[in-house]
Order: sequence, then C-alpha cells, then structure tokens
Amino acid sequence: MAAPGVTIKKQLLKLSNYVPTWVEGLGRNPRGVVFAPGAKTSFFLHPRASRRPLLVGRGHGRYFVGTVTDHLGSQQAIQANLDGVVDVLKNAGIEHFVYGTAAGQHPVVGCLAKDRVAVVSELVKTHGHSGAYVAVVSGTGIRARRYLKRSAPSVLTKASVLRFFKPQVSPTGILLSDDRAGCDIEFWRSSAGVWTSPVANPYATQLSEGDRQRADVHIGTGTYDSYSAFVQPDPFATNYPIDVVYTWVDGNDPAWQSRKRGALGQNEGTELNPLAANESRFSSRDELKIGFATSI
Repeated sequence: MAAPGVTIKKQLLKLSNYVPTWVEGLGRNPRGVVFAPGAKTSFFLHPRASRRPLLVGRGHGRYFVGTVTDHLGSQQAIQANLDGVVDVLKNAGIEHFVYGTAAGQHPVVGCLAKDRVAVVSELVKTHGHSGAYVAVVSGTGIRARRYLKRSAPSVLTKASVLRFFKPQVSPTGILLSDDRAGCDIEFWRSSAGVWTSPVANPYATQLSEGDRQRADVHIGTGTYDSYSAFVQPDPFATNYPIDVVYTWVDGNDPAWQSRKRGALGQNEGTELNPLAANESRFSSRDELKIGFATSI
C-alpha cells in the first residue's frame, strides 16, 4: 500500500496540467492540501492566498482553480468580478470608467492604453494567488488565460482587451462560474485629446474631451463612475414585458400544405429567405414544449 504522501504527490502530478504551477510545489508540503468531503478534487490553499480555500473545479470539460462557495447566481458572479476590477483601480488611482454591454453579459471597464502595465500589475498585486485569472480577449473569443501569480505574463501587458474573472466552485468540485461571468477591461488609445475604443460597443467608440462628462452608471446592485455617453438608453435592451405568441401547425396535414402552396404562390416575385418556408421548419421537434419550459 502506497504511503499517503506518495498518493498525494501522484494526484498533484495528475492535476498539474490543469492548475497553476504552484500546485506542484504542494507535493513537497502535504499540509497545504485539505481534502473536501465528497469531492473528487482537493483544496489547495496557497500561503499568499486569502483564508478562503481554493478548489480545482471542473465544468464543460474545463478545469479552473476557484473559490469555494455554497451558492452563487450568475449575476452575483458578474457583479463580483466587476467589483474586483473597479476596487483595484480606485485604490491605485488609475483613471477608468464603466459601462454595460448590449447583451448584458460582460460589464466593461475602460482604461487608457498608457496605463495597461499598471492595471495588470495592480491586479496581480491584489489578486495574485487568490484564485483569479486574466484572459486575453480577441475577435474570436478567449485567446489565452493566465492564472494570476507573482508577476504579470507579458501576453497580458500587450493585449487591447482583457477579461478578469474569479471562478467559483461548489464544495464538491463543480464549476459554478468561469470566464463567461468575467469583467472585460478595454484599453482605449488617446490621440489629440480623443480616446478611441479598441472594439465596437453600443454607445460610443470615440470620446472627445467634451464627451467626457462624468456620470453614474448602474449595473446590477452597484453604482459606478462612467461618462454620459454610456448612460444613454440602450436601443437593444429589452426592459419591458414581452408577449410570446406561439403558432402551431401540422406540417404533414394535406389541407395545410395546400394553403401553404397558395400563400407562397401569392408572393411570387418576392424573394424569401431560404429558411423562411422550408419543410424542416414545420416538422415536429417538440419546439412548443421546449419553448414553454424556457419562457417560464
């Protein structure tokens, strides 16, 4: 029978492909490992980390080191990540502003490109070894993820958009939130007094000096510093009740098929989207049942 220390080292080696490099060092210090009852993975508490235990969580085929929590909603995770960035910038005296995205998925914190290294350095200083990640965001999605340790990887100090997130993990090792609940950090370029965004947004991609009038923006339960351009009503936001109307047909009904052909005949000369009237659209796939379930 293998000694407990050997077994722990084997488990750490197996997980080393998924977790930060400091986990490997715990094999030399078994006292840094606390096993969670009923969990398939282990708690790893780094001496520099907060007193809250960290757990390697798994979800959607991915592994992250995260803070252990019993209950967490998606909006709570988004808010916590946003506050994690804003608090750091406020304490460091780094100029910034906040706005919400059209889809409401990722709050955005805007900073000047000249402060990029300072922003990353302060995030590392505050959140290093505490279960926090910073990822590089590109047009195709997340390009690189880096666990925050003692220093800032160079890939983070060159990016135009970063995403900060602290994964949350259940006591049994289930990943509750990941980069999808993160907070984006945009680095705006400044030229001739005009700030230019590195990516498009629903409000303003350029801010002149006259546009930079301070205003408060409300996101979730928090109030944040922003500019007036970002507190305008979002034309894509739905902040009113919507009536959902279902129509249901039997695509195999001969009488209905005849009416369909007649209706299409009346629209001759009018170009239809190829998906608008194809046969598969009227095949039964339990859409009504699924639609009701998701709209309640």
